[in-house]
Amino acid sequence: MATQRQILANRQNAVASTGPKTHYGKQKSAINGVKHGLNQPPPAEQVLEYLKPLLADYEIDVSHCHDTDLGRALLAIATAEAQIDRVLLVIANAPDHEDERKRSHFSTETMLMFPRRDEYDAIMRQSVKLIDWCERNRIKKTYSNPKTLNRYLDAAINARRKAVKRLHAILLNFSETKPISP
Repeated sequence: MATQRQILANRQNAVASTGPKTHYGKQKSAINGVKHGLNQPPPAEQVLEYLKPLLADYEIDVSHCHDTDLGRALLAIATAEAQIDRVLLVIANAPDHEDERKRSHFSTETMLMFPRRDEYDAIMRQSVKLIDWCERNRIKKTYSNPKTLNRYLDAAINARRKAVKRLHAILLNFSETKPISP
């Protein structure tokens, strides 16, 4: 249990920490945690690209796919497939250790061109360091930790697995209720 003194201190700290106050600070904090957008559903046109062949196999019209359990199961499969493609694309474009090594080697070579003989060389070395730092931060902002990306891939694969199970159950149920015609 918190003491009265701790409660008072917490209240005073809460008043001080109200978040960003400037327009720039608010804009910057609005995109906190946004790196790749994989937590959003895939674009409709990408889902439709996967959905059309599935619907054609079962002779369902695109406009009526929400009306039946079968259509909803196929839509879930198409959505999962589109999400898997998006995650794999982000993973494929993420820089690897070889890119980092090349960038570091380039930075070192460039800095060796300026052996600190005068102020100009010192300024140029600092400029190279600044450019390298900016490039590293740009990459950090663009790409997330590979473990995080794998988490999104696992979630999409599990969603596809569940949707396929649902489709299988629907098809089994449909074949049991449908009379066999001669």
